[in-house]
Amino acid sequence: MLKRNVKCFGIIVFLALFGICFIGCNISGYKVEYYKISWETYNSRDSYPTADESLNFVKNAAGTESLGNYWCGGKSSEGLRDFFNEKCGYVSNMDDILSSIEQDQTHGVWYSPGLLSTGPNYCQYFYITNENFR
Repeated sequence: MLKRNVKCFGIIVFLALFGICFIGCNISGYKVEYYKISWETYNSRDSYPTADESLNFVKNAAGTESLGNYWCGGKSSEGLRDFFNEKCGYVSNMDDILSSIEQDQTHGVWYSPGLLSTGPNYCQYFYITNENFR
């Protein structure tokens, strides 16, 4: 009786792990890490760094605060548009930003509010991983 229960439990665990791996291989969408950064960090950024270099720079800068992670599932970038509108307010070149994100596996977006911005009064850095890029 005990051997049969252990065998059934082992089969159930195996099937569960197989199912999780199978589902996990088909993840699509965008993962966004976002940071609150100082004006000094924003103004001292490099001109043409890669997204990974920018992320490393932001993480090591004084006054940087992680604001968390965000997951936007699906193939469409409309969820990203909503996310950026919520965090930054209206951004005039959002179509260009989303187009660039869709073409890269990782992408970095620097944001500083303008005079008429409805977004926050501090700068932000967004590091986006495009899981649709595979």
